[in-house]
Amino acid sequence: MVRLPRWPNASTVAPGATALAFPSWHPLRSQGGLDVRTTQAGLTLLELIVALAILGIVLALAAPSFSAIAESGRFAGASHQLSVSLATARTLSITRGQRVSVCPLATGNRCTGGSDWTRGWMVFLDPDRAGQPKDDDAIVQVFERGPGNTSLRVGTTPGRRLVRFSPDGMAGGSNLTLSICADGEDRLLGQVVVSMSGRARSTRLASGATTACPLGPPPG
Repeated sequence: MVRLPRWPNASTVAPGATALAFPSWHPLRSQGGLDVRTTQAGLTLLELIVALAILGIVLALAAPSFSAIAESGRFAGASHQLSVSLATARTLSITRGQRVSVCPLATGNRCTGGSDWTRGWMVFLDPDRAGQPKDDDAIVQVFERGPGNTSLRVGTTPGRRLVRFSPDGMAGGSNLTLSICADGEDRLLGQVVVSMSGRARSTRLASGATTACPLGPPPG
């Protein structure tokens, strides 16, 4: 048989102690007649101020890490988009048996003729090596980076206006390097390199590296 604990009653109150009386209908009044009071734990104003101060310090220490993670994500996105466009152009040149080019994008679906790829780029059929799409039907792909997606600078060193793939998939000439730099800073994040064989590969600098951007200091 299980023996249940005995409820305290008025006779168990220590001598000299006074029990507060609740009405008989009150939920805190025990059956034995001894009234029970409950307390609630909370934070004092001082404890709350200390907790907020500690939280502020933790967030301040974590902010640089969040910034580095976001920057790494932006680089990964830009390098992937470039690599996909370059691979598309190379594959198309082989399957169609004609030259296909990738160039930095200007307004009106034209090539800029320069080395700044920040605004975007275009893949187009270029059988006559004209360096510009003959008409809209020659345009294969246009990738335009919107105003909210220009937190990186993308470009080549002067002298290489575009990447042109021959029918055998070769890029010809020397390796072409597309540098991806932090916007507003003279700092290189990584590069996409197109080899003479036409294959593209991307490299990412270690977080915190301070290599100068080959594109030069940001304007302004």
